[in-house]
Amino acid sequence: MMAVIRDGLDAAGISVWTDNNLKPGTPAWERAVQEAIETCSHFVVLLSPNAKESEWVNREIAYADQFRKTIIPVLISQNEKDSVPLRLVSHQRVGGIGMDRNVIIKSLTQSILPLEDIPVSRPPQKAVPPSNTNLTASREVSKARSPVGVSLFAISIIGLALGLAMIFVGNAAPGAIYSTAIGIFGTLICGPVSILFGVVGMALYIGYIRQETT
Repeated sequence: MMAVIRDGLDAAGISVWTDNNLKPGTPAWERAVQEAIETCSHFVVLLSPNAKESEWVNREIAYADQFRKTIIPVLISQNEKDSVPLRLVSHQRVGGIGMDRNVIIKSLTQSILPLEDIPVSRPPQKAVPPSNTNLTASREVSKARSPVGVSLFAISIIGLALGLAMIFVGNAAPGAIYSTAIGIFGTLICGPVSILFGVVGMALYIGYIRQETT
């Protein structure tokens, strides 16, 4: 069971230390166990009746508790009463009667890895189309500054100015018959026609710069 859990955690990207390559009871083994407990972040202990009766297992639990390590008991026996030592009675346990090994490994992984490191499947994000606000504005500015746009704008301004000037000159003309005829011609014909010409030119200008920007 230990090998299954070790391989499962290793596959999840969790570094696991075991004493498989050391001879139990030797000074080298004892030093290696102490160093492993001192440097680990989580201490996983497999609980069974034999483990509960083991002097070294209880020493390792006490040593991990002394260094304030996160102890995760894994119950691998059906006899919970004879498998859980007194020191671990209040600890949250993983495993139990009939629990699948894959479920045990998943529970251990969730207990050891930070939440942000656990892979989570997410739905694909929909691509957000870029806003065309800046594009539209740049097109309008570009067309307004083009030769055609400048010409239409100039024509509209000249037409409006000329129409207003003709109306002003016509109203200001003296009362002579000749001058009166010029005034009537400027006020009633040339002025309005020029203004209409300017309005049409302005409409063409606005329509031109708005073309193909929608």
